[in-house]
Amino acid sequence: MEILFEAKMALKRLSLHNNLSQREVLEQIIIRTDEVLRQSLNDQEHDRYLALTLQPLRSRRKNNVTQ
Repeated sequence: MEILFEAKMALKRLSLHNNLSQREVLEQIIIRTDEVLRQSLNDQEHDRYLALTLQPLRSRRKNNVTQ
């Protein structure tokens, strides 16, 4: 996976400015974005959104059983 140079530099600046590791900055951005999105969804949309992470797990389990 390649990350744009602009994004790398922005991540580095955010990390240094906030005295956090780059991993911590990414985690905070991802978690906050997920929270904001989930708060904007109605119940049905929220359930579908959360189900997105369940489907791949089920697929992996099925694949592991058959391999």
